[in-house]
Amino acid sequence: MLSTIHIGTAKVCSLNIPEFITTFLPTDKLSGNYLIQPATQFKAEDFKYTIRNNYRKSSKRNDWIDFTPVLMSPFLCDDELKKVNAYKVMKKQAEWLAGRFLVKWMIHTFAKSVALPEFDGSPLDRILIDYTALGAPYIVGKEQWGLSISHAGHYAVVALRAPIVVGDAIVNSGPLCPTLSLGMEKGGLGRIGIDIEKIEKMPDTYFMKTAFTKREIDAIKEIPEAAYRCWTAKEAFLKYIGMGFNESLHHVEVLDQNIFFKGECVDAVVLNSQVIHGDYALSLIEGLGNK
Repeated sequence: MLSTIHIGTAKVCSLNIPEFITTFLPTDKLSGNYLIQPATQFKAEDFKYTIRNNYRKSSKRNDWIDFTPVLMSPFLCDDELKKVNAYKVMKKQAEWLAGRFLVKWMIHTFAKSVALPEFDGSPLDRILIDYTALGAPYIVGKEQWGLSISHAGHYAVVALRAPIVVGDAIVNSGPLCPTLSLGMEKGGLGRIGIDIEKIEKMPDTYFMKTAFTKREIDAIKEIPEAAYRCWTAKEAFLKYIGMGFNESLHHVEVLDQNIFFKGECVDAVVLNSQVIHGDYALSLIEGLGNK
């Protein structure tokens, strides 16, 4: 159901959404296929957790490790309940719930190992996530940490990254190209961006011209996996800079694992792109740190 991996300096976890909702949502809230079901109204006691994990151990750093968390106590605060109950369809509720649970589970589970001891043993409903004006998520009280969330198809993914520390000072996550304007008034010192998409058939010509530059289209060569990897890399970078779709897709160009922003190479970021769970493209962007 839930798996985790180290990518670069980040912890990355994925959660299977259908398994999450069938395991943790009350049966009276589900009336069939959640993808086509109308939204429902939830109460705090509908979501319960305990941190007990069954997992597949791995000696390799880059192997996914599988966990099975079991819910026993509430994990949403009052404001989060209002937000999830404002959605109009169950699909959106399920995706949001899976992402929110995954963030809180990661912070709670890895609190000691990622230097967040104040969250060790903290109830999940007291771990708060908020958003910048442009929609980038951050941990309330730990705005320097990098946090990014994505979902597609059957999976939600979360990337969590500590801020860079030099001596006793928390510093920015790296010099960017001079033309780059950050959209994050909160968060971002441990900047990170993640995106996931299910690999489908080759997108149509209109989508390709809308999403990609001519050089990217030439490099993709009508290969679906290449198209979805490039697409997720662009989205991950836009999340990394805190802009999301508030910036033109054509301003971001991905060529040979290099990121260009408005024509200028962004040489202080690392792109990691891979296929997970058989047919999902996953891209992660993180900064290298100040030079």
